[in-house]
Amino acid sequence: MNNATETSLLKALESCLSDRSFTIDGHQVRFRLLKKEDMDLWTDFVNGCSKDSLWLRFMVPFSATPERAKRFCDINPEHELAIIAETFEGGRNKVIGIARLIKLSCNNKAEFAVIVSDPWQKKTLGHLLSDMSVGLVKLWGVKNVFSETMMENYAMIKVLKRCRFKVEERNGNIFMMSLNLA
Repeated sequence: MNNATETSLLKALESCLSDRSFTIDGHQVRFRLLKKEDMDLWTDFVNGCSKDSLWLRFMVPFSATPERAKRFCDINPEHELAIIAETFEGGRNKVIGIARLIKLSCNNKAEFAVIVSDPWQKKTLGHLLSDMSVGLVKLWGVKNVFSETMMENYAMIKVLKRCRFKVEERNGNIFMMSLNLA
């Protein structure tokens, strides 16, 4: 993809998020795309999540490293998107949730995942990020979005069902849920 096409895609995606903000517990929350300049914000976010939340999201022990920060923040919007929810706290911006979409090269599919920092869970943020992600993935021309989650991740299963995802298969304690957009 050339720079002009990538810039055009980014502008279209950002315009979908530009007017999306709301208030939680008196804090203004806004949404935008994650950028490579956000590595410090991403690192602070990951370091502020509990080990349990990180485990439920990544399904392996996970911590912030400079290599992971680069991998998760320096992304090509033609193949991967990350929407962040951020607020202003303590005199600076703070990431409180991240939704990620990865476009697969085959079958017009995209993988989806979301994580919300512990103090912000159970406040509709996961659902809002999920709903926005489904809207953005349509700009890619993707026909199916799927997510893998652990059976004990009740909150994520509830969010996915609320966004009309259906259980496709179960493998041990892992559910694969999908949403057909065609």
